Amino acid sequence: MLGSVVIGVALVSSGVNGQVMIVPDTSRVIHVTGRSSVSVTPDIATVELGVFAVDPAAKKAKVVVDQTIGRIVQLARELQVAETDLITGAVNIEPRYADEHEAKMLGYQATRTVTVVLRDIGKLDALLDGAVAAGANRNFEVKLTSSNQEQLRQQALEAAVDAAKAQAQAIVQRLGARLGPVRAIDLEKAPASTLYSATDVMTKVPRFLPGDIRVDAEVGLTFTLEDALAK
Repeated sequence: MLGSVVIGVALVSSGVNGQVMIVPDTSRVIHVTGRSSVSVTPDIATVELGVFAVDPAAKKAKVVVDQTIGRIVQLARELQVAETDLITGAVNIEPRYADEHEAKMLGYQATRTVTVVLRDIGKLDALLDGAVAAGANRNFEVKLTSSNQEQLRQQALEAAVDAAKAQAQAIVQRLGARLGPVRAIDLEKAPASTLYSATDVMTKVPRFLPGDIRVDAEVGLTFTLEDALAK
């Protein structure tokens, strides 16, 4: 498939009589898209853990979640997580009702989260199990990444460019034409895809299976299409 052919116009003005001529732009172009993926085993886990408690007294509900968050933070420190890799969120307190009509108030619900950046992924099971034992009861979210994320993205991008150029070369050679210079570059920001088998911390599955991270890249290239050189 040739891609797209774009025909434009060029405006040429004369300073003597002020006339403007419209000159067709007969340049031919070919647009191709290259895609590539790079996979790697993750070595960083960013874990978000949440806690909630309900009590007739707002202060007591807050104390419960603060104490639970404190135990989780202490657990992370025992797993040798650096202070800079610990983020605790502010406590949120709101009234809790028995039904949507807000006819009967049950008390106050306090919620709070803590985020732990685990740079030794082998300790992930210990963190999750310990957090549940400490009282974490909501918002279990694990995001796996690589410490070489930017290098992987660069590798994927370079491979996508090579793939796009190879496509263009194959097409023009088949058509008996010649590939000219690049006219435009369209860089798609493809997100990193995390492919992993995550253990549900509330089940009896004994291990967290990280799998691989796949970093995708996509780039569109527009080349000038030129006639083949005379032999």
